[in-house]
Formats: sequence, structure tokens, C-alpha cells
Amino acid sequence: MPPLRELRDDIPRFIGALLDRFATADSRPRLTPDAVKAMLAYNYPGNFRELENILERAIALAGDDKVDVLDLQLTPCPPPDDEQNAEYAGSEPLQDFLDRVEREAILKALDATRFNRTQAAKLLGLTFRSMRYRMDRLGIK
Repeated sequence: MPPLRELRDDIPRFIGALLDRFATADSRPRLTPDAVKAMLAYNYPGNFRELENILERAIALAGDDKVDVLDLQLTPCPPPDDEQNAEYAGSEPLQDFLDRVEREAILKALDATRFNRTQAAKLLGLTFRSMRYRMDRLGIK
């Protein structure tokens, strides 16, 4: 399923369906106008499950049937074109970009461990053999 930020037009319908699901026999949770604005403006990094978790938590925190912006506890997330994504703007083939990032990570780990390859491999979560293979492939001596 695509992330919610790609389904902006469907978010109000999803919110309505979830509020219906969380309704009890005697009441249905409601969002304040500010909460609705915040929900529509939020840059969802996840999918429907994230929206469901946000609303469920907010309803539990609200105490009554009226959910306000503070109850939502939306954490600001970076816009999709943040600095990390801007680093790779298609200026080079993907494999070259990945090799460069991998090389930088290996060199940084080697530097942090005073070029102890076993410790650097542990630091990167690799086996020693995998570390040695990657170093050979990337031309790191």
C-alpha cells in the first residue's frame, strides 16, 4: 500500500472510517477543526496503520469525545525533499551512489576503530568476510 502522503485526497475518508470504528454505543469521537487541519497537513511517513495508531492514541488521551491538536501528538517530519534526499538527485547512476555511501561508511568505521577490520565489521553489523569482500570490491586497502 502506498504511503498516506500519496493518498492526500483519501485521508478525510480514512479518518471518518476510523472514527466510526472507534465509536462506542453512546458516543462517537470528533476532531476539532484545528485537529482536522493538523491531520490534513501532516506529512505521513507511514501508511494507514500509522493513521490508525495516531487516532487511537489521541482518543485515549482526549479523555472525552473531542480530540484536539495536542491529543494527536503529531511529530514534525521532514519534507520529502530534505537534505538526505537532496544529496542524491539522480546526478549519478544509483549503483555509483550506493558504492560511494558504502565506501564512506566503511572508511568512517575503519577510522573509528583505528583500521581494525574486525571491530569495524562489528560496528557496521557485518561479518568479517562480508567486510573484506566489500573492501575488495570498493578498492579499499
